[in-house]
Amino acid sequence: MPSQTLRTNVFGSRSALGRLVLRCALCVALLALSSAVYAQQDERLVAANKTLTDSAALIGQDNQERFPAMIARLEEARKVYQERGSKTYEAFAALPIGRLYSEMKEQQKAVPYLEASLALWREAGEKNGEATTLAGLGRAYSLRSEKRRAADAYQQAVTLFEAVDNRSSLASVLDRVAAAYNFLGERE
Repeated sequence: MPSQTLRTNVFGSRSALGRLVLRCALCVALLALSSAVYAQQDERLVAANKTLTDSAALIGQDNQERFPAMIARLEEARKVYQERGSKTYEAFAALPIGRLYSEMKEQQKAVPYLEASLALWREAGEKNGEATTLAGLGRAYSLRSEKRRAADAYQQAVTLFEAVDNRSSLASVLDRVAAAYNFLGERE
């Protein structure tokens, strides 16, 4: 019975050493569990980042049958970024969802995602993302025949693209601003 006595003394609650060993064992178990959770989260983060890359390649293609599956993947990526508290990456995920819905001519679904992305970019202080999203909102508003809102969104995008010196995007949006104002009869 000496081993029973030793077990009671070392692992029992009466011994300070036993309590310390028990705490260490508990810490090791928690560390192993948190490592497994972290590894799983890391895999989810890697998958979320891959989704963003894949969505960028899909936007602009005439391959709309693939859009719903990509939107579902982007929704999952957005959840991962929300859980991690990453406003910038959450905005990165919401933006292509809005753009894909816009390309599918589903502006009623596109606008809320674009507006959510815009709010996140503003919160993060990322002007280039904000301008890109405003340009997307301008397009969605234009396709919904809300030409005044489209012109306003485009004009805000122009101001921000000028501020961050993004000339290639600026050139693209200036053409859309002109078209929106032309439609409104404001040809200055």
